[in-house]
Amino acid sequence: MNGLGTCTTFRRVATLCGLVTLGTVSLMPLAGAQDQAANPALLKVSSCVSDRRHIMVLMLIDESASLKKTDPKNERITAAQSAVESLAGLSEHEIDGKKPVVEVAVSGFSVEYQRRLDWTSVGYSNVEDLRNKIDAEFTSKNQGLDTDYVAALAGARSELADRLKATGVSPIPCQVIMWFTDGAFSIEDRTSAARLAAGNNKSFKEWSPGIDLTVKGSGKNAEAAGTVVLCKAGGEVDRLREDDVTTVAIALVTELEPADEEFLRSLVVGKSTSGKTCGEKPGEQLGFYSPVDDLSELIASFDAIANVLGYGTQGKPEKGMEPGSERTFPVDIGMSRFHIQVQTGAPGRSVTFTAPGSAALQLPDKGTANTQIGASKLRYAWLS
Repeated sequence: MNGLGTCTTFRRVATLCGLVTLGTVSLMPLAGAQDQAANPALLKVSSCVSDRRHIMVLMLIDESASLKKTDPKNERITAAQSAVESLAGLSEHEIDGKKPVVEVAVSGFSVEYQRRLDWTSVGYSNVEDLRNKIDAEFTSKNQGLDTDYVAALAGARSELADRLKATGVSPIPCQVIMWFTDGAFSIEDRTSAARLAAGNNKSFKEWSPGIDLTVKGSGKNAEAAGTVVLCKAGGEVDRLREDDVTTVAIALVTELEPADEEFLRSLVVGKSTSGKTCGEKPGEQLGFYSPVDDLSELIASFDAIANVLGYGTQGKPEKGMEPGSERTFPVDIGMSRFHIQVQTGAPGRSVTFTAPGSAALQLPDKGTANTQIGASKLRYAWLS
């Protein structure tokens, strides 16, 4: 019995997809992510995609200057590339004889919200181009003065609403924001000409026009005002939930204070671990918060979430495999596809894939291609 396989991601990072036969598959080495599969918000999206066969994913990426310290090698870009490769795999998988439409746009935020890459229907025919555009667009985007959550979420909500209006399709597509940030909600004073210029020469925020940011200490006042704008009844967070938008936040928490992380969690899922709420409408079914404390987990988390959105079941993750070791998993009856993420950890290490009844296939160390191994059709794509 044959089934359609999907993609795999590696670090040094690549992806592999295939048509597989029953038996066992061996791969070396494998790294995984935390379990996402049982989260109600992600399951809700997965069910929505199965029902409506149309999903719009807005990737929202932090561009603040703190990234120069927390992500000096631009691993967030690799993570975003991994996610769009997985989403492309979703678009190739038929549901009752029909492939779902997967639309992706990519935006950034710091001082303001900025759309960077316009909406496009993604599939294997164009995903490599999209990955290259993400790399070109975001490599130098780590200079922003603020980490403005209000601008980020208000801009993302408007972006999705405008896209829905422009397409006019029925039923309404599933809507997801995949949000990456490494920092706390932060608005800086504009007390010098350089800082005012870094703030786009604006002395106030559109969501708080009464606070003059050229006054010392005004940034903290703006943060307090922004918290209200976000979390009040009918505020930005409630408006996202009213629009049935699922917010998936992946936070690199290495530089986040516990209180700041708890606030971010409350924005996404409705309440912090201590019970402090944000918004009046329940958020558990419309938000998923994934904190990560190292960059390899960041890549894995983006990849795993994108696959759960495509109604996948996550296997057991493994870490710390030595070069030359193997990981074998069964390909059971009823399995229509598989997706494996592998991060090799260093240049010069190869990845070998073995399908039932066939010789081992060592992946080339670069590029993207479709190939064959025994009865299996495979796709691989190195991302870094």
